[in-house]
Amino acid sequence: MKTSILLLLTCAISFSTVEAQNSSKYTSKLPSAIAKQVLLYDPIKAGAELIPLQSTNRIVAAPANLYRSALTNIGNTTYDLQTNSSIQNRIINISGNQTAIWTTSASGTLGAPDRGTGYNHFNGSAWLPASSTRIESTRTGWPSIMSGTTNEEIIINHNFGTNPLVILNRPVAGTGSWTTGSIAGLASGEFVAWPRATIGGSNANTIHLMGITLPTASGGTVYNGMDGSIVYSRSLNGGSTWDIQHITPPGMTNINYGNIGGDSYAIDSRGDVVAMVSGGFTSDLAIWKSVDNGANWIRTVALPFPIPAFPTTGLTTDIDGDGIADTLDTNDSAVALLIDNNDMVHIWAGAMRVLKTDPAATGINYFPGTDGLLYWNESMGVNPPVNIAEAQDIDGNGMIDIVGIANYQLGITTMPNAGIDASGNIYCVYSSIVENTNNGLTPPQSYRNVYAIASNNGGASWGTPYNVSDSDFDEGVFASIARNVDNDIHVIWQSDTEPGLAVRGDMDPFTLNDIMYANVPVSLLVGIKNIENNATLFNLYPNPAKDKAMLSFEIDEPVKVEIKLVNLMGQTVSVLSKSMVNPGQQVIEFDIQNLNPGLYFMNANIGKESYSKKLVIN
Repeated sequence: MKTSILLLLTCAISFSTVEAQNSSKYTSKLPSAIAKQVLLYDPIKAGAELIPLQSTNRIVAAPANLYRSALTNIGNTTYDLQTNSSIQNRIINISGNQTAIWTTSASGTLGAPDRGTGYNHFNGSAWLPASSTRIESTRTGWPSIMSGTTNEEIIINHNFGTNPLVILNRPVAGTGSWTTGSIAGLASGEFVAWPRATIGGSNANTIHLMGITLPTASGGTVYNGMDGSIVYSRSLNGGSTWDIQHITPPGMTNINYGNIGGDSYAIDSRGDVVAMVSGGFTSDLAIWKSVDNGANWIRTVALPFPIPAFPTTGLTTDIDGDGIADTLDTNDSAVALLIDNNDMVHIWAGAMRVLKTDPAATGINYFPGTDGLLYWNESMGVNPPVNIAEAQDIDGNGMIDIVGIANYQLGITTMPNAGIDASGNIYCVYSSIVENTNNGLTPPQSYRNVYAIASNNGGASWGTPYNVSDSDFDEGVFASIARNVDNDIHVIWQSDTEPGLAVRGDMDPFTLNDIMYANVPVSLLVGIKNIENNATLFNLYPNPAKDKAMLSFEIDEPVKVEIKLVNLMGQTVSVLSKSMVNPGQQVIEFDIQNLNPGLYFMNANIGKESYSKKLVIN
């Protein structure tokens, strides 16, 4: 794993808009001149103790794209901050038709009085003309889109600085008038902002909504001892009424958290199962899951931050008491969540490192050159997340050569968003820096591209990343994938010719940013065939098994065979290789009596074909 050396100079970065996450307490370790690379988990010598994160599927250099995505410009905006960290659900796929939304403005100013929800729809044959005009009559931002069992569209966003959230709906996608309503804030008067919403329930008409109470830096108040607290709401009738309004999920207290930043969370639902995830520089990477349509919740921590409710002053990151502040591995607050077809929760987050050496100082230093896309699912239990993607070493010289990092206040490989197909294959899109790119300005900055990566075995392993935006001269960020994947993944992202953000006061001026769309065939991402339902060709029994498992398959010509048993950490626990197997029915026995109970995957390369089967060991 490789990234830039960030040891030379400390300078402060803060958001330049009142609607951005309140992170003036965070400062970044930036170099006066970006050098070439060191390993991410080498310690910064202010403190050598680190919390290790397991890492798998190291990517060195991906092959050139076999297919160039057909890119379509579906909209534009001069307001280029689509999110402070995590990506909302910004595109939906309904029976092969797609609807996409984004935060739009044509004003070219920070105040953006015309800001609102940009909208476009694909009707099966064409997208509507690209536009930067909002669909609302008032200034809004940060929209989420969803659809239930019918063809309706529902959007929830915030009208910043006023009490209600805004909800829009219309019964037919792509056409008709929008009905506008509101969702009141807390009864005590606190506002709710930066919403995320999903639709589920047994009738596919339950809206699950999360957001945070407005932080003090944005004009809000401290709520339950927290400067920004997650709150959850539920509507059982598509948003007409709300039977649960702005409750705090279990564990969301000032004992565990100092604050929750805007956009540092995500939500997903599937039937009566709904889940939320939250992260942050100094926060646990944690999930909340409900199996009764949001009535009750259980909290699980995937990656704990070692100092609960980390304060702005009074402590350092010396976690072992040796008097030396430790550089801590954490997450960068850009998180994503997906509930799979078996109701298991999967989460992703950008990797981050933080350090605080002065107890009297406000805030904490972070390292924007941190690289790695973290992944965890419920079956991994107390095991930490693993790294599944990084910036790619395109020239193969063993280093990631970058000239500068634009100010997204995130890591190098970050901004994940996820989808799933009917076969259970999982897809994740993200943004990562591209080595050997340069915008030519002073100081120079490297560009980012949008990538996609897939797993066909429930997250046990991940394939080679595919470059979706694929440009050395355009910045690709804020990608969102339609949750329901069919023969293609449907992806939108923001693109322009300069790295960085005008809204953040970075080098990128207020110019027109394109909202791009691509559909990428899943055959390019899912490299092995899942034949879970074809018992005659490739069968695994008994399943569940205890002492031994039998694998049978039939071949009609001599072929080379290699079979591996892989656990959910991506580790191979058993291998069988045969240089050549004769034609006919084959039965292979695996001794599993010494393996721990749990879910495994039997992966087989049989001649030129590859297959995978799940195996449950009792």
